[in-house]
Amino acid sequence: MSTAGMENAGDHDPSQREPGTDQLLNLLVERQRRAAALPTKYVAYVDMLGFGALVRAHPGAFNVDIDEGTSAVSTSTSKSSERFGRFHAVLDRMAMDVADASRPERMMVFSGCAFALYDNALQGAEVVVAGAERHRASPRASK
Repeated sequence: MSTAGMENAGDHDPSQREPGTDQLLNLLVERQRRAAALPTKYVAYVDMLGFGALVRAHPGAFNVDIDEGTSAVSTSTSKSSERFGRFHAVLDRMAMDVADASRPERMMVFSGCAFALYDNALQGAEVVVAGAERHRASPRASK
């Protein structure tokens, strides 16, 4: 290869690329546009701490029934089932409280934890703290 060819390769400035002709540049610009268009959201993580130890200490079948009309929770007799049912009842109320403007936009619930999506951090903190207080105030959770 001649030295003239090497000089030309070194003289190419990547910032001089033209949009529309460079695939990598197009991909990066598209990602930047998408990121700018998406609003910032906040995720709250709620965990039923000690769930594994509770299940080991109080094994038994889990039968949880929630009456949608009255929001009454009935569970099987094991302590782990009672607390599990109460935890999920609190999560359900957080997600379905249509009169409360601070409810999460979306919620993913797993066995002993949940992720909730909020528009701002204060909204998420208020809802999660209120849910924790409801769970703690439950007569079943205090046994």
